Amino acid sequence: MDPIYLATMTSAVTMLAVECAKGVASGVGKSLWAEIKSLLTWKEEPEIADLAIEIAKKLQASPDMAQQVEVILKNKQSSSSTISGALIAHVSGGKVIAGQTIHIQTVNM
Repeated sequence: MDPIYLATMTSAVTMLAVECAKGVASGVGKSLWAEIKSLLTWKEEPEIADLAIEIAKKLQASPDMAQQVEVILKNKQSSSSTISGALIAHVSGGKVIAGQTIHIQTVNM
């Protein structure tokens, strides 16, 4: 699995989980976390300090799960203003798209 993709997905899911744990997530955020948490199949949810490590382990062990999480986040990101939605905006099919088009105009004097 691409390390940048893993880091981006881990960050997005961790931020969502922390928002929910702190009680500041919207209804959409809570719904997203419930869906993702069901995919992670934890017997017990890790402590907040361990979330990123445990999420990364699960996603790295199962690239299919990572893609499912990506789909879940993308399907609801437009209706969510969470940080996780912003992080996932440049992820597509297991890759992080970081390129941009830059227009340069030359002015001759």
